[in-house]
Amino acid sequence: MKVTGEYFDGKSSLAHPVEITIIEDYVVMVAGEGINIKTTLDDIHISSRVGNTPRLIKLQEDAVIHIGDNDALDEAISGFYHASTRAHKLESRRSVVLLSIVILVLGVVYFIVDGSSRLAKVVAYNLPATVEKKIGTEAFKYIDEGILEASKLKEEKQKEISALFTKFDGAKEYKLHFRRGIGINAFALPSGDIVITDELIEFSEGNNDMIFGVLAHEIGHVKRKHSMQMMVKASMVGILVGYFTGDVSTLATTLMSSVVQAKYSREFEKEADAFAKETMKKSGVDPKNLALFFEKMSKKDPTHIETGYFDSHPANQERIDALLAP
Repeated sequence: MKVTGEYFDGKSSLAHPVEITIIEDYVVMVAGEGINIKTTLDDIHISSRVGNTPRLIKLQEDAVIHIGDNDALDEAISGFYHASTRAHKLESRRSVVLLSIVILVLGVVYFIVDGSSRLAKVVAYNLPATVEKKIGTEAFKYIDEGILEASKLKEEKQKEISALFTKFDGAKEYKLHFRRGIGINAFALPSGDIVITDELIEFSEGNNDMIFGVLAHEIGHVKRKHSMQMMVKASMVGILVGYFTGDVSTLATTLMSSVVQAKYSREFEKEADAFAKETMKKSGVDPKNLALFFEKMSKKDPTHIETGYFDSHPANQERIDALLAP
């Protein structure tokens, strides 16, 4: 039986129509215009069948033949060559197909839950500083124009708080912004832009060491590249979801939201707390002042005391104990 295919000599992309014939003694004849090849089954490799995917017959010296008619090829090699049908038989079994789907789904879930976080950390720590600067600057512009309000803090108090930055290593890498309108809050962006609200400063009741601890915590997020890790993870998950759903139109919005609406994981919050504690000690500031901030927050909003596994942040008491530990 003859099988038709397209012959490529491995030297150019030009396809040559050919006919393949398998005769007794495992002899394979390939014939076409200007092509006359005689070989054996032992000297060629026929790719396994997977559904109706076109198959390849690899000849010597990088030459290949593309075969589109899998049924004709299977019939031609029947009794001569059996390995090529193994994958097709597996693919034809419903139980194997279902098992493959389950394994794929579990793999995707693992990637989203754990694998993407590990990969995101590697990527975030190897991104150029210019990328972090650009992302952080654009995020701050977006927040400042649409969410934040101008500070009403007196200039003298702003200068007093700004002076705290002289205690930080690499203080020139950061820029402090005074704003209001989002409650007792402070956050830092990958660019080194740090926002602290009038409400938080008023909440501190003149305890600048408490404010120093809060700022050190936010710098810890920048140093450990937490925002960048979240953004990279969001982009990977977004691309993965887009691949399966065919919709990547919202990817850009998702990335911006991952920076703007950062809700750090327990691990990230603990890392930032640890950085703040170490920084406060080096600067001669007692970490108990940051612990006091958490105590005050707990009294103001008791819901933060919850310790459920699915709570995205460590409970305040848990953070307080870690800060007060020797």
